[in-house]
Formats: sequence, C-alpha cells, structure tokens
Amino acid sequence: HERVSAEDVTKLKEEHPNVKVLSHPECSKEVRNLSDYIGSTSGIIKFATECEDKEFIICTEQGVLHQLNKNNPDKKFYFPEMMICPNMKKTSLQDVYDALTGKREEIILDEETSKKALTALENMHKLGK
Repeated sequence: HERVSAEDVTKLKEEHPNVKVLSHPECSKEVRNLSDYIGSTSGIIKFATECEDKEFIICTEQGVLHQLNKNNPDKKFYFPEMMICPNMKKTSLQDVYDALTGKREEIILDEETSKKALTALENMHKLGK
C-alpha cells in the first residue's frame, strides 16, 4: 500500500472534487492525511456501500474492486493506480484446495508463533468491524 503517493491521490481529488478518499491503514501517512475514511478492506467496502455518495477514491489493493462493484453497481470507484499486494497473492485457490485434500504437508508452528498469529487475526477482525 506504500506505492500510492499523496501526489496521485491529490491529482484524483482535483479531477473528482468532493469525492471521498477511502484508504487502508497501511498507506503512507501523507495518503492517510488526505483520507476521509481509513479502514480495512472490509471496512472500505462497508463504508462505500452504506454511504449515499456515488463516487469514491480507493487507496487499497485492487482485489477490493470486485466486491465494491458487486455491492454498488450504481457507484464509481477511482484508484490512484491499480495496486497489487504481493502478500495477498501468495496463497492461491489451488494451494487451499491442496491443503484441504491432504496433497500438501501439514505445517506445524511452535506455540509462540501460533499465539502471535492468533493475536494478529483477532486484531484484524476487530479493525474490520
């Protein structure tokens, strides 16, 4: 999310005056300062869906666009650039299928790593509400 520049967001705001900027918290401080809403991808989807506005500038991973369009066929979404988060693309549907069907070895984590991962997941869910 660091790839979005404040300059790109400012340019979009000039092209689309009075349009709210919705950003992921991993964006730079400069981009967050230009934002009307900062939240998780699910939070961005919820905000755009519940808001009566018809246009938004979106500063997060491009994968969110499908759900935004699905929930809001009458709204327009502008991205400063189409961002791809490499961490969100590490696990494919095939990887999940292989893990569920036993075609991959089980990954066993030590207790400390498991606890930290659980805390991270719980925090993501809290932020997503």
